[in-house]
Amino acid sequence: MASPSPFWGPSTSHANFCEEDYVVTRYIAEFINTLTNLVYIFYAIYGIRHLHRQSNKDVFRALPYWGLMGVGIASAAFHMNLKYHTQMMDDVSMLLTTTPVLHRVMTVNTSRRTSTILAILLSAALLGLVVVHVLTDELILHSVSFVVSVTIIGVRTMQLTTTRTPKNSLARRQIWGMVRFGAGGTSARELEPTYSSRSLITWCLGKMLRPLSTHLPGLHHGLLVLSLREKVQQWVSGRS
Repeated sequence: MASPSPFWGPSTSHANFCEEDYVVTRYIAEFINTLTNLVYIFYAIYGIRHLHRQSNKDVFRALPYWGLMGVGIASAAFHMNLKYHTQMMDDVSMLLTTTPVLHRVMTVNTSRRTSTILAILLSAALLGLVVVHVLTDELILHSVSFVVSVTIIGVRTMQLTTTRTPKNSLARRQIWGMVRFGAGGTSARELEPTYSSRSLITWCLGKMLRPLSTHLPGLHHGLLVLSLREKVQQWVSGRS
């Protein structure tokens, strides 16, 4: 039974996931969704520490990890209180994280000039998306742009995998598996706010496992993106 007196007051967000609100404690609206976001933060810390141990001074390599940490913090805050301003933080952080990764995979083996031009174009597109999303609180454009970004990252990574890894190699099989896993999760995550009440997964698992089943599809977005980026970074190490 939900708490009759939520600590954060009534929800003001325009998006709400399938997990029942304030069931575990009055201080956290969606307990499972909030808790699972710690994985983003822990993985980001691991990545940053790994770069530090390698004495890697390239600040741009660490940006996606910091972005992933931001996603974890913003998403945890949103699922904890279901307020409009934390919803915007969560939504915007997703785009801020995928954009630098998208730029990286699109500029492999390109000139510095091409890389700079694409960075400017992506930054302008990102700024426009953020402004429109915050001002209008629309969900379709945000969801589509995120799915498109992740899809391009996946497709581009598959192209690099095909040309730079031996056929039937372990690296190729691992990346193909990550792409398939991430594509399904991304689709489920973005459709859930609209179709959660009719979700086949939710219906099959039942009310007891409902909170966990509804968040798992979205949990690995950042992990997928960072894992793919690490493979790309291995192929292009030494390039700016």
